[in-house]
Amino acid sequence: MHACVWFDKAPSTPIRIDFATGSHFDRCMYESGDSVSLKISRSGLSCTAIGHVTQEYDDGCNRAGGIWTLAYRGGGYAGDTASYWHTSPASDRTARCTLQKSTPWTDVCRSEEVCGNRDVRWSVYDEPDLWVVFKPEMDGKEELFKADIAGKDSNGDEKSLLVEAQRSPTPACEYPPQHRILPLKHPFITLTREPPRRKVSRLCLPPQNPLPRRRLPLLQPQQQLHAQDRDGSPDHHAQRGPYLRAPRRR
Repeated sequence: MHACVWFDKAPSTPIRIDFATGSHFDRCMYESGDSVSLKISRSGLSCTAIGHVTQEYDDGCNRAGGIWTLAYRGGGYAGDTASYWHTSPASDRTARCTLQKSTPWTDVCRSEEVCGNRDVRWSVYDEPDLWVVFKPEMDGKEELFKADIAGKDSNGDEKSLLVEAQRSPTPACEYPPQHRILPLKHPFITLTREPPRRKVSRLCLPPQNPLPRRRLPLLQPQQQLHAQDRDGSPDHHAQRGPYLRAPRRR
């Protein structure tokens, strides 16, 4: 495995870039490489070897996949990437490395170049060399990187990395209807109530014009019906409404 940085312009003074391999986010990685330093004094691509990086090959890790992290800092610049490693089922026998949660413009390549790829694949029988290429001039200064890391640490964990790496669909910004009419068996009254809100993505904005709360309709007394029993006397049970009792005739 190799770690690289790309500079469009040569630094005014030589700078030192420190690469740190592995972190507490790593999962199912048999080897995570070594932390090394690289001195930069020219423009273009500069790379250094960081040792072996391999995924654990057991049933659990083959299903869930592995996570490996790499970060750099130096010369006022900083950035990082978390890559997802996965081995396909026996029918395919291919492995892949996909960059996730990376600083912008980070590449992973099969050769020493700027390739623009964020995903590489190879046969499980091969041991390819991979190059992770950072672009410090585009990633930004270290102060901005620290602010971004603080935001990630506040709500990012191993589970969120796995969910994003496995490309689970992002929940849509769907809001439930503000009110729902629940019909009762009684023919003269309907009830409205507000269902509980579902949790939605924090990126979703609330609706601008929510539906107004509906009022309960006024209860209309049932029209009194006069029925006759077989003997000709009024049927008092038939004169009762849903909530009002008809007066007894005298």
